[in-house]
Amino acid sequence: MIYTRRLTVLLVEDNPGDARIIWEMLTDAASNPLGPPEWALITADRLEIGQARLSEGEIDVVLLDLGLPDSQGLETFAAVYTHAPHVPIVVLSSLDDENLALEAVRQGAQDYLVKGQVSARSLAHVLRYAIERHQMLMLLQQRTEALQASEERIRGLIHSIDGIVWEAKIDPLQFTFVSQQAERLLGYPLRRWLTEPTFWQDCIHADDRERVIALCAQATAEGRDHELEYRMIAADDRIVWLRDIITVVMEGGQPVRLRGVMVDITQRKQAEERIRRQASITATLVRTAERLNSLLDLDHLLRVICEEAAYAVNASLVTVYLYDEDQQIWRYAAGWGFPASWEAHWPPIPKEFYEELYHRAQHFGSVLVIPDVQTVPQLPYSEFLAALNIRTDVSAIIQRKGRLIGALNVATIGQVRHFTEEELSLLDGLANQAALAISNARLYISLQSANEELQTALQAKEEMIQNVSHELRTPLTMIRGYTEMWQRDLLGTLPAEQVDIVEILHSNAERLQFMVDRLLRMQTLDPKSFQKSEFDPAIWLRDVAKSWHEKAKERGIQLYLELPASLPTIRGDLVLLNEVIDNLLDNAFKFSPSGGEICIRAWQEGTELIIAVSDQGVGIPSDKLERIFERFYQVNGGLNREFGGMGIGLALCKKILEGHNGRIWAASEGEGNGSTFHIALPAVASRKKQQDATIRASQTRD
Repeated sequence: MIYTRRLTVLLVEDNPGDARIIWEMLTDAASNPLGPPEWALITADRLEIGQARLSEGEIDVVLLDLGLPDSQGLETFAAVYTHAPHVPIVVLSSLDDENLALEAVRQGAQDYLVKGQVSARSLAHVLRYAIERHQMLMLLQQRTEALQASEERIRGLIHSIDGIVWEAKIDPLQFTFVSQQAERLLGYPLRRWLTEPTFWQDCIHADDRERVIALCAQATAEGRDHELEYRMIAADDRIVWLRDIITVVMEGGQPVRLRGVMVDITQRKQAEERIRRQASITATLVRTAERLNSLLDLDHLLRVICEEAAYAVNASLVTVYLYDEDQQIWRYAAGWGFPASWEAHWPPIPKEFYEELYHRAQHFGSVLVIPDVQTVPQLPYSEFLAALNIRTDVSAIIQRKGRLIGALNVATIGQVRHFTEEELSLLDGLANQAALAISNARLYISLQSANEELQTALQAKEEMIQNVSHELRTPLTMIRGYTEMWQRDLLGTLPAEQVDIVEILHSNAERLQFMVDRLLRMQTLDPKSFQKSEFDPAIWLRDVAKSWHEKAKERGIQLYLELPASLPTIRGDLVLLNEVIDNLLDNAFKFSPSGGEICIRAWQEGTELIIAVSDQGVGIPSDKLERIFERFYQVNGGLNREFGGMGIGLALCKKILEGHNGRIWAASEGEGNGSTFHIALPAVASRKKQQDATIRASQTRD
């Protein structure tokens, strides 16, 4: 040991002569190259003073005389050792007593020296050895205490782990350690794990035992760490799922021990099983829903509901009863699992039956269960059920949005049966799907009936319009003829006051004739009769604008035409398309104020020609933009009475454009902000494009 500082010795000695001898010995020892460079000596002649010196500072070793004025014998050593257990003590005594020396060493003294028998060299050696030995003992004590504390922590940690920590030797398998969690988890005392060689194997579930033992043996023989999942039977007969994570300990290339942790995974396995069962139920319900929702024939639907319920829960007999709200009675509607001859015998059931059933049955959601019908003799129709030998009855109430629709009844014949929660849940789901499917089928029947009635009414309306229009033509022709004759004085000269009356009569007859013609046009318009030809839309729109310039001057309205340098050729019935554009311009003039502007624009978008007619008139509310093209629809009845019209013009425009594979739509920022009507017509490909397309098609075929 190499000393880098001087060593301090506390000499507790009441004899000054002895103290001086010790000092001289230490001074001589300082010249020894193996010793410390310098000894520092502190003296105390009483025990009390020595203890005070120990408390004051760093003392490397104590030389203790057992005979002091204030303490004698080993009591002196005990007092110093208790006061400073961290400082090594060498006893210095005038008594050459072997027993005393052994007892002092046993109590903790590093050595026992007899005065007069010690040389300077041996004294220095003893002191150095005492210091080194004490330091080693203190270090060993510290490490031992640390190891013990670590072992306690590890032991506590092992026992607190939520799993069974274990170790076992192999050939044969014998557990050598098992944590306390084993007793808490499985209920068996730990001694059985440690003393019964086959205890672990015997507790494994019979269905898992052979597989687990074989897998563990194979992995161990291969020196391969492995994991196993299996069931164990607890002391109270519970089934506990364990995940066993096993490490194989190898020595000399051979497996000698196994270490592992058994983790309780029962909750996970139960959750997985619930998820699996729920997934199965969901899959069944999804498949059933797809089938039921595809059926709209009510009788067929009810038979399929019975069939699906029978297969879903492996039932002997299934019936569906529908509730008659008017009669407040349940009526048999469909069944499965019995001869057709039985159907006539299923009686109608009063409303009170299911109310009584509700109070007597076990409940699972909206499903009512009677484990054994024959044990409930006071149940309505119990005699009828007994005659059919029906035992267990399950009724899933079919209802939707609080409205009672019917009941899906599943029964067993001849024997009592326990239906699982999964089966009852499945029946509950089937009842919910049946409620939706039955409601849809009934709605379809209702809509089908309403549609037939509507078609009949529409046909009658169309015939009436056509008949009225035809019947009005003859009297209108006569009225117009006579008014024209009066206007030409062919029936004599009218008095001046009657001329205006005839003029008004003739004008209204003309207006009525126009409306009748439009009605007939709407009824008889057929795209197959269109006289279509190709033409230049720019020339056509210029001619249209010219024809309306005079009216624009009369009304004080500016009419603009904005056209690009070129427009694509279009194909259509020019007479009918004129009627469309004239109708849009007529409406624009009709609803525009004097001094306003009307603009006709055209451009090409993709393969279509777009024509827009814009005005600064009264505008159209946004929620009416789609409906204005319906026949007889008017945005504002007051405006139409003021400006005339009966809601036919735009509907006729739409029909004409659809006959040209075109479109029409309107845009407006609201009332008072004007309107823009758009027309889209297919453009005719140029001859060059047609030739190019023909060449490409020919090359493709080649």
